[in-house]
Amino acid sequence: MRRTGMPRFVAAAVCGLSLLSACAPAALPTAVPGAPDGPSPTAAAPPLPVGAPPRVPYVAGRWYVAPDRRLRLPGGRRGVTGAVVYDDGLLVADARIFEGTVGLARVRNGRWVASLGCSSGVPATSADRRYVAWATTLCLESGDTTAGAIHRSRASGGGEVVVPVAAGLVSVVGFLGHDVVYQLGFAGGVWVSDLAGTPRRIPGIDHARDTSTRRSLVLGGRGDRTDRVLRPDGTPLWRVAEGDLIGFSPAGGRVVAFRDDRLVVLRSRDGSTAVTIDLAAEVEAWSVTWESERTLLALEYDAGRVAVVRLHLDGRAERATAWRAVDASGGPYVLLP
Repeated sequence: MRRTGMPRFVAAAVCGLSLLSACAPAALPTAVPGAPDGPSPTAAAPPLPVGAPPRVPYVAGRWYVAPDRRLRLPGGRRGVTGAVVYDDGLLVADARIFEGTVGLARVRNGRWVASLGCSSGVPATSADRRYVAWATTLCLESGDTTAGAIHRSRASGGGEVVVPVAAGLVSVVGFLGHDVVYQLGFAGGVWVSDLAGTPRRIPGIDHARDTSTRRSLVLGGRGDRTDRVLRPDGTPLWRVAEGDLIGFSPAGGRVVAFRDDRLVVLRSRDGSTAVTIDLAAEVEAWSVTWESERTLLALEYDAGRVAVVRLHLDGRAERATAWRAVDASGGPYVLLP
């Protein structure tokens, strides 16, 4: 095991050995995220160097920022939990979280132009960027009697297909090709639909967190843990004994997991450990998202300020945005899934 210096984030380890535990033939292989390597230094870390801006879409205050565009968002205290480009504007899930639901609306030229009601999650974009999908559900305690539905439309607008699903909470997980993966409630199962035929349930999990079109894989679990990778037909590949899986890399070859104060990057084919990264207390682990096959982004908080930081899998770290004051909605930065 080789370690390289890493300011603030302590270290990244490139592991040449698989940490898979032995399993009986009928059992799932179990990947164990890296074990602690000793106490972290207590001396204050030097400031991170400043690097390039994020190379994937994110929210900065009243702006949706992407490498090829900047789109204005409305002001106010509604906040943002998710956003995708849709029909010359944005489809935005706000931060008015109530009993598992958020508001969903279309935005154009910095204005809310059409409310789509409530959803239990954020909208998603297909890997080829041709389609967007979202879920609608009833707005709790509002007198709304809307049943749940899954929507898919061309990202350029038009061609929307709507398929009713069971009443109650429903959220889109992602795409497998152009099929939509969604989940019902907190434990109502994970389903795949082409929005033409009968949806099929994915066996072995009651919730999911991410999908990989390129690898045709789903990341899900049972109960309160997201701990396994499986194929859409339910065939299990592996699971972690501790911690939670967060998401697939863009090409699907890696999965990032969180355990205690550590990120663990696992190979999606077998769950073996590729890299471990110890996080400082100021870094919000659940904000972590992939930027590329070799970099992750996360939010770092310090004395009422927040910035986006980039973690390289080779051990380097840098700040990718300016420090900004944390606002009333918890922003101003939002890393989009």
